[in-house]
Amino acid sequence: MRRLLLLLLAASALAQSPEIEQKMRDARHAFGAGDCGRAQTTLREIIAADPQNYAAHVLSAHCLLRQKDYAAAIGEFRRMLELRPETPQGVLGLIEAYARSGDTAHRDAEIEHLRALMKAGNLPMTLRFVREQFTAGDSSVVVSEYPYLTALRSRYLFEVFDVQQKLAQQLELVSQEGDQAAFRAAGARHFSLVSRRLTPLPEPNEATVRVYDRGEPAYEQVVADVKAVLTGKALSASKYALAKNPADVVPIPISVDDPSDPRLRLQAGQVAIEYIAHSCFRIHTARGARLLIDPFASRMWLGYDFPRRLAADAVLITHPHYDHDADVLIGHQPPPWTPDVRVLRDPGAYKVSDVTITGIRGKHADPWGKEFGQTNTIWLLDLDGLRIAHMGDNGPLTEANLQELGRVDILMMPIDAKHHILKEAEIQAIRKALRPRILIPMHYRLPDLEPSGDTPEGLGEISPWLAGQDNVVQLESNIATFTAGSLLPSQVVLVFPHSPKVSAARATPPR
Repeated sequence: MRRLLLLLLAASALAQSPEIEQKMRDARHAFGAGDCGRAQTTLREIIAADPQNYAAHVLSAHCLLRQKDYAAAIGEFRRMLELRPETPQGVLGLIEAYARSGDTAHRDAEIEHLRALMKAGNLPMTLRFVREQFTAGDSSVVVSEYPYLTALRSRYLFEVFDVQQKLAQQLELVSQEGDQAAFRAAGARHFSLVSRRLTPLPEPNEATVRVYDRGEPAYEQVVADVKAVLTGKALSASKYALAKNPADVVPIPISVDDPSDPRLRLQAGQVAIEYIAHSCFRIHTARGARLLIDPFASRMWLGYDFPRRLAADAVLITHPHYDHDADVLIGHQPPPWTPDVRVLRDPGAYKVSDVTITGIRGKHADPWGKEFGQTNTIWLLDLDGLRIAHMGDNGPLTEANLQELGRVDILMMPIDAKHHILKEAEIQAIRKALRPRILIPMHYRLPDLEPSGDTPEGLGEISPWLAGQDNVVQLESNIATFTAGSLLPSQVVLVFPHSPKVSAARATPPR
């Protein structure tokens, strides 16, 4: 949690004075070292100089949680929501602060607000929130709840901390789709309470301690069973109380096969490129393979949602910013893809079906990405005589990058009118060096999806840049088919509309 919080803070910090930047680095370092007192002293100085500094309020709120000053933490989370309404870290943080303080009335009110935001599509249904904390013997337990079930996600997660406050054990109430066949005839879902010890023990360290075969158990029933496990007592009888309001079941967004998203039927030698939005593309091969590049997290910097269902055999991630990597969310949320989806992040040589994939070590454009060392994997796909490159958020290409890329037929490059990633001279230098037959701009503001003209901050649209370019083709469909022999000799700038599966922000439901 600490590493992911620091990543979020650094990624969300936009241009600010060198003095404030240095103080934020000092505060993050102190927080990472567990010295919240020193971090808070620095954060108070930052907030006094810049009351609108969102990253400072985020770190301050989590420092206060760690220091168990829940009243002050609640105030900070509310300030976060004033600065950026309905952001996941603000909504979830406020629920956690109320839960840890024991204020169940305000906690439940905020949970209902969270559910309303999820049902309205304003927040992803994959989020979890801290419901409560309690003690069992010498252990302290923090309970997180997922209001919506997927095929793989737990309903409740119990994190057990020892007397040194080290995470020693986890218990989960899970309901996996693979276990349901024998119980569907009875019309009830099958749940299991699984215990997983994290401290060194002889294998096995995971065991199912109870099965609930008549439907979802009541929360109070599960808590009683967890306390029994932790104190060495016998579990309750086979009969159990059922949940009055069981969780709704929703699909995991990204899976290998999805009947609602059939594979394209292409002729031999054809390659289809499908634009989702932002920097996310899906590549379709004639053999039916589907590769998804840089799937983004919903409502994290971007003001719109990732498609609710999208099939892929493999996911390629260029770098861990949440507008490129949907697995980067505060709170260690499970990834939005099933385990059988292959995920590639690092440089190297790979093979997926009939696609030869090369990951090339690059460097994220300045000044972004320093929180993870500015790593950025440039992806080169070689299939059916076409070489397709996706730059992610890479800065100027080095000579080594150019040599590893070699011939590039189709290039996906971050371009926008405000030059958020690449400056104009850098864009033209890359075009001149690689000489792609097709240039596909990406990573620009989509005005019909964003809630206001000021978001995302610092990101420009593509139209002003296109006005100064030759050979621009704007497609009517977000899917186009290519063959190696059909590319024109002169360079074409190809612009896709975003996928109709991507939805804009909905109106916020009233509190």
